Order: sequence, then structure tokens, then C-alpha cells
Amino acid sequence: MTILYLGLDPSRYPRPVLHYPILKIVPKSVTVPDSFTHLLFTSRQAVLRWREIAPEPWPQTLAIGEATAALLRNPLIAPYATQEGMIELLRTLDLRDAKIVWPRSAQARPLLEVFLRPFAHQILDLYDTEIEAPGPLPDLTQIEEIVFTSPSCVRGFIQLFGALPKDKRLTTIGPVTQAALCQFITKAQNRHGPYGFRRNVLR
Repeated sequence: MTILYLGLDPSRYPRPVLHYPILKIVPKSVTVPDSFTHLLFTSRQAVLRWREIAPEPWPQTLAIGEATAALLRNPLIAPYATQEGMIELLRTLDLRDAKIVWPRSAQARPLLEVFLRPFAHQILDLYDTEIEAPGPLPDLTQIEEIVFTSPSCVRGFIQLFGALPKDKRLTTIGPVTQAALCQFITKAQNRHGPYGFRRNVLR
């Protein structure tokens, strides 16, 4: 089976893949706050970019997902790897005197931002995610499975390839990516009829 992996880092995927990263990370200029009590990390890329501009040690870190947590020292880990999970974790903490910093992608979902409004916080957009083809498009007739690692991967695939294929196994990493894929599939089914596909969420 030939597996097409569209995300940035295939090293954690359990099987060999054809790596075709369709996302490009574009760093943005930010100013690191002088003091803060909590750092929220909702992606591995945010940790890697933050490390470039803000040397450790850091105060208390909170992470969603084991992959993000693995890059940190003694983080608090959200019960599930979504912004909803981060909110659930934050609700267990005393944040009355907290100064929260959330380094993130400029394309991050707004849910956590809304939750943080009553608290002292600062949101820093560390990078943009852009869609690009790193080379000639792979021949999908040779591909049996396609791995999407983010909603941006889903959008990027459709932008580059024109449509989601009906005859491939479509694998999503994380529930947010799965929801994005399902939305596009629903739209496609309404226009072109049923898709034969399987979904597999890797956590």
C-alpha cells in the first residue's frame, strides 16, 4: 500500500509513507512578553517556533496532545487534543492572578481565544500556514491512502488536486481534521453523489 502523507512531519506515523508536504510555515515577527505565568501550546509547530524566540526556562506549560507535550518539560496535558480539551484543563486551574500567553498559528480556531477573554492574556500569532506544491503532484493512481494532518491539509489538497478522490482511504489525524474532511465530503456528495471512503482518526 502506498500512503501519501501531506503534513510536515511523518516521523510519528506508524507506516512508511510518500511524504508530500503541502503546507509551508511562514514565521511572523512577534514581541515576547516580559512576564507571564502560563504558556498554552496547541501544536508542535508553536513549541518549535516559540523555542526560537523565547529561551527556556518557561513558566507552567499546558499542551494539547501527547506529541506536543513530548516537546515540553512537565507540561499539564489537556484531557483530549483539541482546544475544547485545553479549555477543560484551564477550568481546573486558579487563573485569578494568571498572565496567560498563547503562541499559535495565525490560522488557529477562535474557540480558545473567546474563552480567554475574561483573563489576563496575550495571543501571539507566531506563524502563517501557506499552501504550496513542493514539486510535481504525485500520481494518485499509485496511492491507496491519503493522510491529512490538519484542516489546512484538507483545504490544500483540494486546492492542488481539485477534489477529494472517491477511491482512496482518507485518514485524518485528530477530530478537528476529521470534522473538516467530513464537511468537504458532504459538500462533494451533494454535488456528485456518494463517496466510498473510510475515515480513521489517529490520536
